[in-house]
Amino acid sequence: MPQIFQFKIILKNIEPKIWRRFQVKDNITFADMHRIILVVMGWDGSHLHQFVWNKHDYIGSVEHMPGDVEDERKISINQIFKEIKTKLVYEYDFGDDWEHDLILEEILEDDRKIKYAYCLDGKNNCPPEDCGGPWGFADMMDKLKSADSEEKEELLEWLGDDYDPSFFDLKKINEELLALTKKFAGK
Repeated sequence: MPQIFQFKIILKNIEPKIWRRFQVKDNITFADMHRIILVVMGWDGSHLHQFVWNKHDYIGSVEHMPGDVEDERKISINQIFKEIKTKLVYEYDFGDDWEHDLILEEILEDDRKIKYAYCLDGKNNCPPEDCGGPWGFADMMDKLKSADSEEKEELLEWLGDDYDPSFFDLKKINEELLALTKKFAGK
């Protein structure tokens, strides 16, 4: 019987921390995990990604990558995550280099009342795409805190007036995860 894995994902090199706690079935593939991470973190999926564990890379576009890589569509997460505290790195957008620690926190019995994947908690908004990685994002946040300037106005125009780095919408994330879970069931 499938079990439920509870993960915490933390975006590295960012203060204040941006993180999510979520649950998934243990038999999903790393390709499915990638789609779940996009939803829980708020990435739009327009960039390449990879999972790195024990010096192995697991990616979706193996035909575009040199070296020793494995196809994430052919490996389920329970093949790597065998015990609590197992950790790997999820990297999104090789240009901006967004690295995340993905840590298995708990192994639970399947509760059929909940449709998986499911986000339990989190903190802070995902950085905008293409903002220059952790250092570009930190610089952007500093500029937004500064007194009115032309740079600040340009940033607000690019971001939109409603960007709030502390915003976190658990309800919206779970609505999107429910829609995604339905897609998985339709495979």
